Amino acid sequence: MGFLLRVRFGVTRRRGRHGCRHTFKRPPARPTFDEARALTARTIRFVLCMSTNRLTVERGRAAGYDSALALDPFSSLQGSVFMSGRAFSYFADTPGLPLSLKCMSNGRALYKFGRAEVAVDDGGYLILNDRQPYSIEIASPTPVETFVLWFPRGWAEEVSSSFNKTSETLLDKSPDENGANAAFFERYTPHDRVVSPKVRALRASFKGKHTIEDGWLEEKLRELLAAMLASQHALKREVSTLPGVRASTREELW
Repeated sequence: MGFLLRVRFGVTRRRGRHGCRHTFKRPPARPTFDEARALTARTIRFVLCMSTNRLTVERGRAAGYDSALALDPFSSLQGSVFMSGRAFSYFADTPGLPLSLKCMSNGRALYKFGRAEVAVDDGGYLILNDRQPYSIEIASPTPVETFVLWFPRGWAEEVSSSFNKTSETLLDKSPDENGANAAFFERYTPHDRVVSPKVRALRASFKGKHTIEDGWLEEKLRELLAAMLASQHALKREVSTLPGVRASTREELW
């Protein structure tokens, strides 16, 4: 896909998933199946080593976790959906990746996109639309843990389209309403009872002991997308009550 991720730590970089560049340690010898489950070779974890002041990358077992990560190392879906890391200081930017939902714990990260700057901390989450250029920066006295879910392209539109019950309603609606373009408000959203519980369930499974199955993951991701879209529709109703002249003006005020 040709995306470029720049990391300011002066270490060796290698092209990773989504076509980005990430920092990597020298890869170990090819693991056996059981070793691969424990290492979870497709999971990338960032850990800042303060003694050497450089960013290292651990695959599989997360620093400070008691249990091995639960991803199936042979699943391309799982390898492209989950990303988690831990760092005191980190910076990266990209011209745009797939639709994603981003959470933090034990601190906050600053995201910049367009003219906006959004700080994401333990109290909420941020959704960034497909192909939205952005940068992320972490500068914290405590190790900040990130948890990011990337959604395969087209899934949000498929879930949005499933909200339409009949072919007649499809004909009556605009392309955006039919799910041809599923776009979200890119703003900090405090944790809620609609989206957040589903994110927590995925994070718990990601850090659990039982290997995740692709069928289960797809079902949970689509349920999460449905919750995100439902929350989005509720926000649009709130925005429509603002005293703006045009819909675009009201959304900008929001």
